[in-house]
Amino acid sequence: VGAGARYFLNGEKPASLEQKQACASIGQPVLMSIYKDYYNSGGILVGQILLTGDVITNRERFLNARNTFQELLKKSVLPIVNENDTTSVEEIKFGDNDNLAVNVAGIIDADACFIMTDVDGLYQNYGKENQELLKTVDKIDESVEKLIVNEKSRFSTGGMFSKINAAKKSLALGIPLVILPAHSENSLRDYVLKKRISGTTFQTGKSKVKAKKKWIFLHFRETGKIQIDEGAKEALLKGKSLLSVGIKEIASPFERGSVVGLYYQEEKIGKGIINYSSADILKIKGLSSDKIESVLGYTNGSEMIHRNNFIATAVF
Repeated sequence: VGAGARYFLNGEKPASLEQKQACASIGQPVLMSIYKDYYNSGGILVGQILLTGDVITNRERFLNARNTFQELLKKSVLPIVNENDTTSVEEIKFGDNDNLAVNVAGIIDADACFIMTDVDGLYQNYGKENQELLKTVDKIDESVEKLIVNEKSRFSTGGMFSKINAAKKSLALGIPLVILPAHSENSLRDYVLKKRISGTTFQTGKSKVKAKKKWIFLHFRETGKIQIDEGAKEALLKGKSLLSVGIKEIASPFERGSVVGLYYQEEKIGKGIINYSSADILKIKGLSSDKIESVLGYTNGSEMIHRNNFIATAVF
């Protein structure tokens, strides 16, 4: 958008969605030309991938995107990724490049996510004489969030606040996230070669989330909502599946295979892939699993949501 605004609006920030999308359509080829010339000079071929949020909300598109990334990387082609601002609509936008980066890291099952920015990393007492760069962060809690100084440029959509949110998401996926200074030459290379002189690493002590659960976690638009009872809540949090007997109410309709949110009263327990439509669940909610086939005339199994297709809110 910023690159396009330079030509389309004489450098002014776009005032409407239409202007923003027009600027994006102009700016995308400008940026790709810069990337192509720079990397081609070093013998590196680049490819462009423009993503919209439905690559996360649609399982098939998610897998297609992952396969495209894998094919490019297998051939040593560097993917240049951006949100497709010319067509994205608000309800399925990634929102900022920090969030986009973590989603891409999740799609490709990355070993780490690096975010380059205009500061050296996360500071304690930022802007004061006793400011101190935090080299590592093991846990993002209230004390870390209080350190945020949210500064951003006219055309950016991020700032340190979005980077901390991205780090939370990345750590939940089991992927460490590193903030490095873009203004420091070779900061990324030095970090990778363990010659780090700057940057903040958000470390994770957990293993990576499995592929399907990763998609469920990244899925930011739930299709439906289900109210469950206390027994179902306890079972899910102990790693068990959701059964029909534990369902109390359907709060909004959905189809089989949708990602739905699970709630106990006002508390969100998690989300998962549902094996039955809301219309069918209304007929079998509260019933034991052995009655499903006699009521519906068919069965997709005893589980409404299998434990392997559920992810708890605690890791969001």
